[in-house]
Amino acid sequence: MNIDLTVEQYVRLLKMLYLGTWMTDAFNAEPSGEFDDLEQYMLSLAKEAGLDGHVAYDEEKKTYSYTGEFEKSSNVTQIINQYDEDVFWYELTHRMAKRDFVRAHGAAMIGKMSILERFELEDQYIKWYEDEFGTNGIENLAVVDMTRMPGVNE
Repeated sequence: MNIDLTVEQYVRLLKMLYLGTWMTDAFNAEPSGEFDDLEQYMLSLAKEAGLDGHVAYDEEKKTYSYTGEFEKSSNVTQIINQYDEDVFWYELTHRMAKRDFVRAHGAAMIGKMSILERFELEDQYIKWYEDEFGTNGIENLAVVDMTRMPGVNE
């Protein structure tokens, strides 16, 4: 199979590969390697596309990698940082709301609610946390019991 790409499309594909590999491997002690062969193949075409400044080849390891120039010009770092920021606030808001919703109404009572009623009620908690974090960030967050924290109460 042959796929014809413009240089612009090729750069976007490299960007997608970078972001996809980062997504699958960023927090793994061992990289999954799931995309290595595809990524190496696509990176090997950079010179042919006139983009050898975006990709480096390590003779010793026999592998290609992205250069700082690629990371800068493609804005992948900014994309990752914005994604992390969005996920942080989304998860914090929704986990806190879920916790407080269950604490306030109890799992048994929630189980008796209609889906619509459950969503509407939980959404009130989500909106409250969105407002709180939108106004104060993490300033008002605290762990209530800090007795097990190293260096505290020793």
